[in-house]
Amino acid sequence: MLHLLAAAAAVVVSAGWFVALVELWPSTSRPSIGGNTGDSLLELALGYNGLGRVFGGEGDAGGGGFSGNPGGNTMFGGSSGLGRMFGAGFGTEVSWLLPAAIIGLVAVLWFTRRAARTDRTRAALVAWGGWLLVTGLVFSFMSGTVHPYYAVRLAPAIAALVAISGHALWSGRAQTAPRAVLGAMIAVTAVWSFLLLDRTPDWFPAHPSSAGRWRSWPRRAC
Repeated sequence: MLHLLAAAAAVVVSAGWFVALVELWPSTSRPSIGGNTGDSLLELALGYNGLGRVFGGEGDAGGGGFSGNPGGNTMFGGSSGLGRMFGAGFGTEVSWLLPAAIIGLVAVLWFTRRAARTDRTRAALVAWGGWLLVTGLVFSFMSGTVHPYYAVRLAPAIAALVAISGHALWSGRAQTAPRAVLGAMIAVTAVWSFLLLDRTPDWFPAHPSSAGRWRSWPRRAC
């Protein structure tokens, strides 16, 4: 707890001085702070560009509220719910390895359930898994404006979980259960990647009719 309090104090000191400086500066001579009407960084963080994105509010329409189709406007992430990270807006942005990360997280946490509290693999899974679940759920259910590029915040957690769980499962491949889970992670990733690629048939098309197009491309020396 003391370490957490020290870290919080460090964040306030290192990242809060410019917020305080702007707030204390005379409002008549402040620079323009976009996204709010009072040229206030606090208003920006707590209002339209901050908590307003999560809870909605004036000027922060929901992700599914920008079009009349049932799935919402994919430019703004689509309708809220558990499926948003796999939908048309976020799916091709971040979910390629998301199923594998979730499977690996659950499986290795179960396999290490009797490990010591200080076990580094389990501790890493708890840390990165918490990042993935909390951030993913916030993005899935936030009712204000949401953009698919927000998904970049999930990338470190997904990469870490796939790497850590993959290594742990491979290390235990002599046993049937870890070997089966690792195979399931690979199979699910292959199937899901096929489905995601099928959503964008104009990108890297695999249809036989495109074979002539590939052959007709000019050959260039490397």
